[in-house]
Amino acid sequence: MNSEDIAAYLLELDKIFEQKGWKQKENYVEVYNSLSKFSEKIIKDKNEYLLILELLREFHWISLNDYYNNCRSLLINFTSELNCRNTNIYAFPIIKEKHQFKIKSGSFVSYLMKSLLETIPNGQRFKFEDVNNFHDLKKIRFKNSDVLILVDDFIGSGETLNECIKEITNINTQLIKNLKILTIAIKKDTLEKISDRYKIYYNFKVLKGITDYNTGDEIVNKKQIMKTIENRIFLGIKQYSLGFQESESLITLLRTPDNTFPIFWNSKYKAKIDLIPPFPRYEKA
Repeated sequence: MNSEDIAAYLLELDKIFEQKGWKQKENYVEVYNSLSKFSEKIIKDKNEYLLILELLREFHWISLNDYYNNCRSLLINFTSELNCRNTNIYAFPIIKEKHQFKIKSGSFVSYLMKSLLETIPNGQRFKFEDVNNFHDLKKIRFKNSDVLILVDDFIGSGETLNECIKEITNINTQLIKNLKILTIAIKKDTLEKISDRYKIYYNFKVLKGITDYNTGDEIVNKKQIMKTIENRIFLGIKQYSLGFQESESLITLLRTPDNTFPIFWNSKYKAKIDLIPPFPRYEKA
């Protein structure tokens, strides 16, 4: 980019951080510096930097400090609709059976909710138990007044959710009769697919960053701009082009979902790209 375009990009980037309150985030300096370096390491022309700024304006940055308030508001909204005085709440992470003994984000959210129950209105009315594997789920003596909540910080395609519910159904159909879903964020199209079957409590609905904010030829053109950037800087990005299954998501949490555009998290750059992405997604151990 020429010097004028670089200056314009950096000026707008700073405005976005101010308007979205990102300068109060724990590690905003590192993120800001990484996004600033886009102007010299990634962006080649005005159309590219305008697209990146457009995406950042709709981006959801859920930092560690944000989990407290988001989980608390989910609990308040959920418990305000419970009527039974002796309701037992069983919380279970949205996981696949093969991952049940690994540490997952849903387990963290479940534990945090349990610790927050006493801080919400009428929270003492409920008994909250977090269950972290399917084996322990089989031991529950589920009553009609009890509620099973499936929890996570982000629901992407819904594939893991569907597998989780299927396994729970195989264990005990009674558990499904009073099932609710609590998540900090959920993809818009996934929400539309499952909201007619289950009651879902969420803080953020994540739209497709290009498709849901544009029409007609704009969608085609902006997708091509993004793919041009990807092909220029990444090694073997095809599987995650525009985000996993072309999700076009714009969100980062404790771990950035692979549904998010890879320019924000993928560090598998070509050799000449010396950059750490703003929201790196570290591989699972």
